[in-house]
Amino acid sequence: MRHQFGMMWMAVSMAACGGASGEWEGACDLALGSKFLVYEVTTLVLENGSDDALEGTGQILAPESTLGEGAVSGSADGDELDFLVRFSSGLSGDFKFEGTVDGAEMSGECSFGSQFGRFELSRVN
Repeated sequence: MRHQFGMMWMAVSMAACGGASGEWEGACDLALGSKFLVYEVTTLVLENGSDDALEGTGQILAPESTLGEGAVSGSADGDELDFLVRFSSGLSGDFKFEGTVDGAEMSGECSFGSQFGRFELSRVN
C-alpha cells in the first residue's frame, strides 16, 4: 500500500510540474514586410521555477546563420505559456514566445523586434 501511494504521488507531482519542462526545438516563421524569415530554435531548455515561473536557456539560429544564445524567463499558467529568450551573445534583444503546450508539441505567436509570426516546437527530451 505504501509503495502504491509513493508511485501515485510521483505521478501527480510530475503532472503538476508543468507540461513545458524539457528540451524543445523547431522554428518560428516571422514576417518582415512582404518577406518571411525562418528562425530555427535549435535548443530551448525549459524548467519550472517557483510558482508559475519558467526558466532555462535558448539558442536560436537567425536566417543569416547568426546563432543567438541567452537565458529564458517567463511564466506558465496551465497549458498557456509566455516567455522570452534574452540574448547574451550572437543576436541582440529579446525573442518572445506566447502560446500553448499540448503534450510533446508547443505552438503560438512569436516576435523579434519589429518582426511577428508563428512558432511550432516539438519536445526532444
